[in-house]
Amino acid sequence: MKQQTPLEAIQSFCFQCCGYSKKNVHDCPSRKCPFHALRFGSNFPVQMIEDSINKIYDYCISCVGSASEIVYCSDPKCKLYHLRLEAIKHHFPKTYAVHGQGELFTLDSDSYSKSCDHL
Repeated sequence: MKQQTPLEAIQSFCFQCCGYSKKNVHDCPSRKCPFHALRFGSNFPVQMIEDSINKIYDYCISCVGSASEIVYCSDPKCKLYHLRLEAIKHHFPKTYAVHGQGELFTLDSDSYSKSCDHL
C-alpha cells in the first residue's frame, strides 16, 4: 500500500475526525484546528503544501506534549501516525534522520546515534 503524502494524511485525518462524512468535513466548524485550511487535501499554493508537514508536527506536539514523545506515540490508528517521525525530521532537518524501521536518529559528523533526549 502506498504511503500517503502529508496532504492526503491530513485529508484522511479530517475525514476520520468528522465521522467519515464529506459533508461534515466541508462544514467543519473547527476554524482553530491546524488542518482546517488543508482539510480538502489538494489544490493549494506550494507554500501551504510545504507547511503541511509543519502542521502535522504542531498537531502531534499538541496531542502528546513534546517532540520527544512524538517518537513514542502509541496510536497507529491515527491517520498522521506514519508521518510523525518525518515531521520531527522536517522540523529539525540538520539534527534528525529517519532510518531503518522508522527509528529516529540524531545526525553527527561520524555516525548515526539513536537519541531523542534533547528534543
